[in-house]
Amino acid sequence: MEIPLFPLATVLCPGGLLPLHVFEERYRSLVARCLATGAPFGVVLLYRGSAVEEGAVPLAPDALAPHALAPHALAPVGTLAAIRDVTRLPDGRMDLLAVGTARFRLHDVEAGREPYLVGRVTLLDEPVGDPQVAHRLAREAGRHFREYLDLRQVGQRAREGRLGVLSADSPAAARSAGATADLPGTAEPSRSTGSSTSTDRTAAIDALDPTALGHLLSGLVIVDLATRQALLEAPTTELRLRSLDRLLRREIELLGRGLLPLVVGRASDRSRAN
Repeated sequence: MEIPLFPLATVLCPGGLLPLHVFEERYRSLVARCLATGAPFGVVLLYRGSAVEEGAVPLAPDALAPHALAPHALAPVGTLAAIRDVTRLPDGRMDLLAVGTARFRLHDVEAGREPYLVGRVTLLDEPVGDPQVAHRLAREAGRHFREYLDLRQVGQRAREGRLGVLSADSPAAARSAGATADLPGTAEPSRSTGSSTSTDRTAAIDALDPTALGHLLSGLVIVDLATRQALLEAPTTELRLRSLDRLLRREIELLGRGLLPLVVGRASDRSRAN
């Protein structure tokens, strides 16, 4: 199948949200086509080098020159994105919200036929691996992710208190404390809702099947792009959850020692699209 491609310096996982600010004409055309046909577009990581997992440096969105791109400048696996909401601005720019739906493998890229890149792709299945192991890993990864969020909240508030940037009880501090707002059915953490938030978060995570949970956590945990791309490309749910659980255990250990990850990036950040 052929899809319009939106190369970005980000990795979108199935179930993840992608806010975009679209201002360049070629991507306005891409969005207009998707809105007219109801078709998704493909989000694929743009990088420099032979492979993301080999430490290649992602390109900034403003470095994108679509008609000069070689196929090897794009990651081999991306995610279909369905547009959920669009706000049109008076000058023609658009703010849109898309959600990741399914993974695809990129086989070829065509430039010149449309203002944007067109990719020839095949959709990827979601093999589970060993179902019993996957369900066990899902429970463990979910539990460790909740612990990870709690430790990040405590660490972030302590750090902000030391810096005198935000009061730990302020709404802004609550918003910056974790990624709970990206989980369905959860509320921002606060002094008055902490208990119910924890309960809602647990229910939201436990309601997901192992495959959906693996993709959701892959998009929420704060990691570098190479790691997130590797999680996206994992051949089975079992292997993805195993990698996630190992990663979360490591992060919990670091956070328990008062060390915050140096990687900055949240699912709620708005990407700028040329």
